[in-house]
Formats: sequence, C-alpha cells, structure tokens
Amino acid sequence: MLRTLGISEILTGPVLCALLILSQCAIASETSPSLDAKMTAVLKYASEEIEKRMRSEKLHGVSIAIIDEHGNRWVEAFGFASEREQRPLTNDTSVPLHELAKLFTAVGVMQLVEQGKVNLDAAFQDYVPNFVPHGGEERMKQLTVRHLMSHHSGLPYRYIPGYTLERYEPGKSPERWDSQYRDVLKKGDEITFTNDPGQVYEYSTLGYTLLGILIEEVSGQSYIDYVTNHILRPLDMGNTFFGVPNGSEVDLSSVFRKSEERSSVVFRDIPANGLVSSAEDMSLFIQALLTGGGAILDNATLREMFSRQNEEVVEDGDWRFGLGFFLTPTTGGRMRNLDTISHAADFDHIQAHFIGLPEAGVGALVMSNTQSNDITMRDLADDIVVKLLPDYLAVRAIPYTQHAKVSLDRAKAEELVGSYVSGAGEYRIELDGNKLKMKVTNMPIFNVTLLPREDDFYGMRIRLFGFLPMRMFSFVKSFEERFEFKQDEVAGHNHLFIYHRGAIMASMSSLDKQDNESRALNAWLDRLGNYEQEDEDSDYRPTLRYSEEGGHFLWGLKSSITRLIALSAVYCMLNESQLVHCGRGFNAGRKNVLRVVSDGRLLNSFGNYFAKKS
Repeated sequence: MLRTLGISEILTGPVLCALLILSQCAIASETSPSLDAKMTAVLKYASEEIEKRMRSEKLHGVSIAIIDEHGNRWVEAFGFASEREQRPLTNDTSVPLHELAKLFTAVGVMQLVEQGKVNLDAAFQDYVPNFVPHGGEERMKQLTVRHLMSHHSGLPYRYIPGYTLERYEPGKSPERWDSQYRDVLKKGDEITFTNDPGQVYEYSTLGYTLLGILIEEVSGQSYIDYVTNHILRPLDMGNTFFGVPNGSEVDLSSVFRKSEERSSVVFRDIPANGLVSSAEDMSLFIQALLTGGGAILDNATLREMFSRQNEEVVEDGDWRFGLGFFLTPTTGGRMRNLDTISHAADFDHIQAHFIGLPEAGVGALVMSNTQSNDITMRDLADDIVVKLLPDYLAVRAIPYTQHAKVSLDRAKAEELVGSYVSGAGEYRIELDGNKLKMKVTNMPIFNVTLLPREDDFYGMRIRLFGFLPMRMFSFVKSFEERFEFKQDEVAGHNHLFIYHRGAIMASMSSLDKQDNESRALNAWLDRLGNYEQEDEDSDYRPTLRYSEEGGHFLWGLKSSITRLIALSAVYCMLNESQLVHCGRGFNAGRKNVLRVVSDGRLLNSFGNYFAKKS
C-alpha cells in the first residue's frame, strides 16, 4: 500500500537526494508513486496558497488532504494546534469537523441498506416508531429514510434546547455525552414539521440525528460502536472519534476566534455534528469514497449516494442533492457542469470544505481550526480539484463569469415587481424609473439595485441609505461579483432563484396578501409585542409585529441605528394558535412554525419557548 506523503516532503525530496541521503530516497521511490508535473504543480500551489491565506486571514492552523486520479493520497498540515502550548498542527492532529459527521451517518445507513436491513423508501417509523412531532401523525407515515438522507424530511433545522453541551476538558466529560441525542425522541411534542416530507429541500441536522438513532435500532449497537466497527477500523482511522476523545493521549486541536484560543464544543447530536478527525484519517475516508468504496461500501451503493434524489421536486429548481452529499457545487463555479460531490462544515470557529469528482477520482478537503470567511476553504478546495482534473474533463471546467449587461426590459422587469420571502424576511422589488430596486422591509438602510443581464439574469449593486456604495468592503464586493438572480414560475408561484457563481443556491417566493379571518387575527394581534427566549444562556429577544399592508406577521429582531442588520422572518396565520413561515422554495431561511401553548407562551419548531415581556 502506498504511504501518504506530506507536501513539504514531496517538494524537498529531490533536494534530499541531491544531498546524497540515498537511503531515504530509495525507500521513497519503492513505496510512493511517481510524481508527475501536474501533481507537483498542484502541491506547490496548495502549499503557497495556504501559507498566503494564513497570513492574510490570520488563520492559526490549516490541514489539507488531496486524492489524485490514481487514488494516491497527499496530506499536509500548517500552523498550530495550540499556540498557548506551542503545539504544531500535524497530519495526525484531530480537528473538530462537526457537520461532516453526517457523511459517516449516511455511509452507516447505506451499509444497512446493502445488508437488506433498511429500505430507503420505507417509512422511518418502521424502524424508529416512538418519534412523533406535534400534530405530525400523518406526515410521519409519509416520511421515508430517503427523505431524511436527502434533507427533504420537512423537519426543522434542529431541536435546539440542550444542543450544545459544554467545551471539552481533558478528564471531564458531559454526563451521557454519547447518548443524550436520543432524548429528542421524548421531545416530539415540542417539534413541529415545517413542510410535508418530499416537498422541498431544507437542511436538517435533526434529520441526521434521527438517522443515527435508526442505525442503533437496526444494528443493535450504539452509534459510536457501529461507526467505529464498520467504518473507522476497516479504514484504519485511528485519530477519528465522535464527541470526546477516547483516552487522554489524543492530539486534539484547539479552535480559534481571531486571537482567542479555546477548546472545542461537545455537541449533543453526535450523528449529525460530532465528528473530530485528522487530515490523514479523512484522506483515507475520501479515498474510499472516490475509489470504489474500499472496505466500507460497494461501488453501486456509492453511485446511488452520488445520484440526484430530488429531480422530481419542483420547488428545488435545479438544486441537486444526493444521499448525504451536495451535488450542486457550493462555490468556485467552474465545475457547475460536472458531477461533483461536496459537504462543508462551518460551526464553532472551524471551517472545512470537501469537494470531489467521482468520475475522475479526484478530491480535496481543506480544513482550518480558525473562524474565518468560509469561502476561503471552499475556493481553495475547488481550485485544487480543478487543477487535478484529467485533460478530458478540464476542458469542461469553464470559469464562471457574470452574464453580460443588457438594457432593462420594462415588461420583464414589471413581472418581478412585488413582495418576496427569504431567510432575511420580506423583500420588496419595485420599478423606480428605469431602475429595478430591491429593499428588505426590516432593514430599510440597505438598498439593492438589480442589474439586467443576458439570459434573463440580474446582477446587483448594494448601497447604504440608497446612495452610498458598499463595494469598498471586500465581502460586499464579493457578493456582488458572485451572486445573480433569475425569475421562474414554480407550482403557480413566482420564484426568484439565487445563483452563486452560476450554481443555484436558494430561492425566494412571491408573497401574496393575506386575507385573514377576523377572530383568529384578533387573537394574534393581542399577542404582538416583545418576547424573551426562556433560556438562561440566550440574549435573543424577538418582537412580534403585524403588517397591515401585507396582512402578515414579522417575528424577529427590529433594525435600529445601533443594529443595522436585523433579521425578521415573515409569518402567515394558519389559525388562532399557529403562525407558519410564509413562502415557498428552498434554503429560504430556517422555516418555522410558531404556536401557542396552554399557558400563553409561544413555542417554535426548534423547541424554544418564548414568554411575552410585561
């Protein structure tokens, strides 16, 4: 078996040979692959680019794992695991990778599918019968394992109370840290479906927590034991664990927020957000995915995981998702016409991005222990994979460029006019003379001009107070250069699809004026006002307001001189006791239901209670 070489070792190998360290060179030539010019250039680029970005973005540690088209692995680490201890980050240092746990959960479920113990299209309650969200009895009959794996369950983003246990301390672990996630089974009455299963893509950590429980129920093993026995040991991943380390000898990285160094968080929902692993170990896992499954899955099973699961879901537009993997590229823009697989992690001060191209067998994972602009990890992983592409695929990796500017077509522009719903609240598009303006109703200081482009796309320019350009800020300039909009009608609703470097990323749907029934409306008008979340660690104090013009409600923060960015979601009234997140489409924020419990408090889909301030 070929050993893994670090980038610095590869690049300095010829120098060592020239210095007549012949024994080392002889061993390397016998056990490692020949290094072609393309791979040499890729490794040189990756090393130089990482060191440059570490300086410019003040990243404390970065690790990288690369798989080439021959199935060879290349791994390297830069910087520190702990600056306080002057401990370097190495290939074997374990780094919190949180959300990448979902990939291991997906593989575990598919192993059980291969064994005939799980049917993807069977109802989830056939395997885990004792989980029923509030009022969700009929929807649970429709909810399949495939829905959960492809993030089309209709369940909320996650069940929030108790989600973060505490920061890791050697020798001290949170009580029941390895099984607390099973408590969500008892919390069904505090959780509410936000969509029908199969209706639209909505990323759900809760869904993958439930899949971890399914693995336990079917296999008869704990989640950690199952993954350890069926994935980690077969791949010899000795520096990978979930939640807290197994033993005190683990080389575990700190996490950094700017200059602040701290230990990593232990999360309750380990099947969805509990992964800790090293670059070396992750290279073994990625190698198995890209070279036919290795010791963990059959090649045919991988092909199913990498195939689009939501082709018939009209509200998703061209958004593509497999079983556990994003298929629509999330960055870069050059591989939007190639069949990529990807997944990112961006939580508690870490950033990581994996992208692979199964057709070519190439992939890269870039991960950092420092909170930063996550685009850095995504762009770099994308750049590396593009540079690794075989010639027959490289010609198809066309760099993204914004569509060319055209004159405003007033007839088409008028079709866009109206109110839309997104994660940031209500957007209002108006035709102002010969300009198409977009305003966020809850953040009136920001003004966006939609710029007409070819093929019915629109670019944008962001201004403060309607006249002050924001391009002086690099992140705003990046937004303006990367994002475009395009209108389409889906299921009778006007949608504004949002593209990031040519790949569809989200959608906003048109918002109709609500014709509210008076008795229910009066009940909700009596509930308007300021609320406090009943969580001693939370300082979130939302306000419930009502829009006479649109007939809908706004729930969230209010903008002010001291709070320029304040997100408020738009709600429509279902009845006297429930408000539902207005609008359709995918990635339109964390969809939610607000309902009244018997004592008058409000309860949202995520399990948070809110009491009205007197």
